[in-house]
Amino acid sequence: MKSISQYNKDWEEKNITIPLIILIGGYAGTGKSTLAQNIISQIPHLNSFPTGIIRATLRDYISQEDNPFLYSHTYDLHQIEGDVREHYLQQCKPIVDAINQAIDFAESEKQMILFDGNHILPGQMNPTNKPNVIEIYLKVSNPNTHMKMLSGPTHNRDISEEQFQTARILHDYIVQRAQEFKKPIFEYDSPRDEIFRIIEDKLTSLYQSTK
Repeated sequence: MKSISQYNKDWEEKNITIPLIILIGGYAGTGKSTLAQNIISQIPHLNSFPTGIIRATLRDYISQEDNPFLYSHTYDLHQIEGDVREHYLQQCKPIVDAINQAIDFAESEKQMILFDGNHILPGQMNPTNKPNVIEIYLKVSNPNTHMKMLSGPTHNRDISEEQFQTARILHDYIVQRAQEFKKPIFEYDSPRDEIFRIIEDKLTSLYQSTK
């Protein structure tokens, strides 16, 4: 695509210094890692950063007493009394704050980053009003397909029925929020051209904003 190719060229030649930031959200098992690999193959200077790494790091600074949700897998949030969606929001809050700070740092550092993970929360990613930040969400509408993907090669684990029901509640909650905040959301097996069109259009707008 024209703008993607031009951006790669201009970045390498330092004709443009505004780093591209891509956020890929959606629940676990929706194809985020695969999409990230697809995008990086086309925009090779992107650095991949899973949000799970951020969550693990934050545990060194936030105690389990202060935020017990940070210490639980999302599909185990039903084990804590209360609404799993509210638990998920509490789990996401410090991670979202850290991502937003990292985006600001990436801009000052002139470094391109692709964040992917189920803690990229629609409506909470503050820097998305910037012309260089792209926010994309994935979903798996068929529960049976999602169950297989949750236990697939990128997540080599077994999920109980109760864990899966929690996973689907949170999957649907992310989709609902993405729709509410008018964020682009794609089925896991959507043609990649449709997703790359979002990136292409964003880069075209970025070029227009710098003129």
